Amino acid sequence: MQKNALYIARLYMLKENKKSKFSLLADYCLSNIDSLDKLTITELSERTQTSYATVCRFVKEIGVSGFREFKKMIRSEVDNQKRLEIKIDNFAPEESDGLSFELLSKKVCGFSSSVVENCYSTLKEETLIRFIKHFMKAKCVYFIGMGTSAVTALYAYTKLFRIKRSCSFDSDAIIAKMKASVMEKDDMLFVISSSGRTKAMVEAAQNAKKNGALIVSLCDFLVSPLSDVSDINICTTIRNSNKYLDTDFPLIQGQITIIDILYTCLCSSVKASSGMNFKKTVAAVKDDKTN
Repeated sequence: MQKNALYIARLYMLKENKKSKFSLLADYCLSNIDSLDKLTITELSERTQTSYATVCRFVKEIGVSGFREFKKMIRSEVDNQKRLEIKIDNFAPEESDGLSFELLSKKVCGFSSSVVENCYSTLKEETLIRFIKHFMKAKCVYFIGMGTSAVTALYAYTKLFRIKRSCSFDSDAIIAKMKASVMEKDDMLFVISSSGRTKAMVEAAQNAKKNGALIVSLCDFLVSPLSDVSDINICTTIRNSNKYLDTDFPLIQGQITIIDILYTCLCSSVKASSGMNFKKTVAAVKDDKTN
């Protein structure tokens, strides 16, 4: 059993791969995820018009040894996700009227802690390895984000340009789309969008992808219009954005934590050059601080 395996994420990937013989099974499991642990292999095969053997191969494709383990891991991920959603649902400021400053502070800190814990569980080692490989190979890396996501995008840029100097950042939608449209095959576009639904960010990713650039996205949802365009999709939660169209709760704590993880892993991979660049950038601004 793999740590941080994200079995629900694998279900989504199989569902979207219409050429896969497991697409129908993945779709059914996702549509009936709350009652999945009550099904037997025979019942699942009958309801999806597949065979017992196909279901067995399906769960092995997901990355587990058997159907019982598959149901256990899916239930665990669903429960973990619901724990975060309960805190999100109870976080609305208008519902906090009348609480003391102590309770409000505790509520905010508890929410932030749950966000960071949740984003750690979504980040897979293979995703980190892929990102580091493509980041180091990229001719240039372009960070974009709008609104609250621009904060994360700027933070990502100020951290990661220390490792790769050929980086740039924009938070203007028009400029972002224009620059993305002239990106090339060896470039990387790093898009930060909390919702994964911001039209300008999705269009910028589509423009860059047409030219062969690699698209990396950081969202608060596993499934979103932006994730559909991305080559590497990094998310703070395994939620589906279609279920939260009228809700706004940017999980910036998780986004910043993920950027710090990416930065630390990159530094570990290229110790000599990153260490030298870090010392140079610190020295460049040390006189700007007062005693």
